[in-house]
Amino acid sequence: EMLTEIWRQLRKGVAIVAIQKDEKATYGRGGAFSAEKARLYIVLNSGDKQNPSTAQIIAAKNWRKPEENPKGKIWTYKLVNGCRFVY
Repeated sequence: EMLTEIWRQLRKGVAIVAIQKDEKATYGRGGAFSAEKARLYIVLNSGDKQNPSTAQIIAAKNWRKPEENPKGKIWTYKLVNGCRFVY
């Protein structure tokens, strides 16, 4: 309900909503319903000593290139100083 309310009140601009998720889950709390109103749904997975941290596009409704679906693309990243994402 909260995401629907944010979506309803947003006239222009961007709302960035962070939803906590279980480490092994694909979607945040609320499951696939949390992606329903999102124009872009990215899941961040923290890495460990053997595996890098990854960002994966789960859903994208407005594609930059109409012929290239970004769904499923994965990038690795490093979090620096707890707030800066480095590709």
